[in-house]
Amino acid sequence: MTLFGYRLGKADIVFLHDLIMTVAGFVLALALRVGSGLPNYFETIAFFSPVLFIIAAVTYRWSGLYRGIWRYASVSDMVQVIKAVTLLVFLFFGTVFLVDRLSTIPRSVPLIQWFVLVILLAAPRFAYRLYRDQRLGLVTRRRGGGESHPILLVGAGDGAELLLRALASGRYGTYDAVGVIDIHGRRVGRSIHRTPVIGAIDDLPHVIARCRRPPERIILTARLPAERVREIMDRTVSLGVPVSRLPSLTDFRHGLDEGRVEFRPISLDDLLRRPPARLDLSAMNDLIRGRRVLITGAGGTIGGELTCQIAALAPS
Repeated sequence: MTLFGYRLGKADIVFLHDLIMTVAGFVLALALRVGSGLPNYFETIAFFSPVLFIIAAVTYRWSGLYRGIWRYASVSDMVQVIKAVTLLVFLFFGTVFLVDRLSTIPRSVPLIQWFVLVILLAAPRFAYRLYRDQRLGLVTRRRGGGESHPILLVGAGDGAELLLRALASGRYGTYDAVGVIDIHGRRVGRSIHRTPVIGAIDDLPHVIARCRRPPERIILTARLPAERVREIMDRTVSLGVPVSRLPSLTDFRHGLDEGRVEFRPISLDDLLRRPPARLDLSAMNDLIRGRRVLITGAGGTIGGELTCQIAALAPS
């Protein structure tokens, strides 16, 4: 978009929008206060509107109102709008008071204008965020019709919310979250970003059966005790559904920045109640190489693993 030969960027358009809304908010606040008597204030509006425009331009730029991105509008952006509007109202009506002691403007107008401006500046930001989320939700549901891979999330907490928000953008892989399992069962029946919390871990087989699409993978989005991880894996073996987990929060956010989401396999660390022991392979090699070794119970799981590892160290 160009204006008087100057090419406007998105931030410039938002800035211009806010300035126009600010002047319109001043007129609207007066109209709400005086009603049909508004024509009596046309001279006041014409005199003070340029002053308001200049103060708003300086205040909004100084307050950092345009560092945020509308599609990610959140509570912090709302707080930023409130701070900027509060400062603007104080500066503008302080200036008006110095000029004519507020003799031409009703004393209740500043309060009315504060509420009007908060709505006029914040509403478009959040409306755009809702529009984007709704659009992305439609994209996600369309992909869920056959092109995507259904997954079931374990943990109705921050990890699940972060993953669902990432998947909703459609830029991090063709996954379709068909449901969420709550660890403690207290949030069953609720939803996270329109994805239902459909059961608890103890009811895992029935939860999988109730999914709108059979999940191809179960994703652990929360840090679970080792016994819980083993319990989930034991229950899913018979169901033929593999279990993965989210990477660490740092790795996950790094993956989001690169436009991809990678799930990690369950590691030994996830299944142990303690950190895994790190073996001194050099000392073990000196102990076993060239010697005769007897392994008792070699037909069992642990004995069989010992046999394989000791054989690799070249005993006689």
